[in-house]
Order: sequence, then structure tokens, then C-alpha cells
Amino acid sequence: MKQLLGDLSALAARTHNAERRIHDRAVARDGEVAAKLDELRPTAMFDDDSAKEYQTLVLERSKLAKVIGLARQRIAA
Repeated sequence: MKQLLGDLSALAARTHNAERRIHDRAVARDGEVAAKLDELRPTAMFDDDSAKEYQTLVLERSKLAKVIGLARQRIAA
């Protein structure tokens, strides 16, 4: 029984660390996406390629927000 509890504790610690890494990477990527959106914003209304990239990044940013929120919930639990 002690072995099982030790194994579960180790698994919980690894899971927590994985969630922390997911959160940290998603936050970093969100910053990268925000910077790229700022760069594209002036031309997105006039250039089709910029507009498509801008739209793709907006969708990515919404997905990142979900990932960050879920990771924060799991880290806090």
C-alpha cells in the first residue's frame, strides 16, 4: 500500500509539473502571437495575406486562452 501511495504521489507531481510547463509555454506563445498581431494590424485591412495571417493568429490566441485557463485551474487544484 505504501508503494502504491508513493507511486501515486510521484505521478501527481509529474502531472503538476507537466501542467506548469504547458501553462508557461502557452503564456510565452501568447506573447509571441500578440506581438505578431501588433505588427500585422496596420496592414491587415489592406493586404489579403496579412489579413489571413492575422485571422489565423486571432484563432490561435483564443485557443491559447483556453489552454492557459485550463492549466491554471489544474495547477491550482
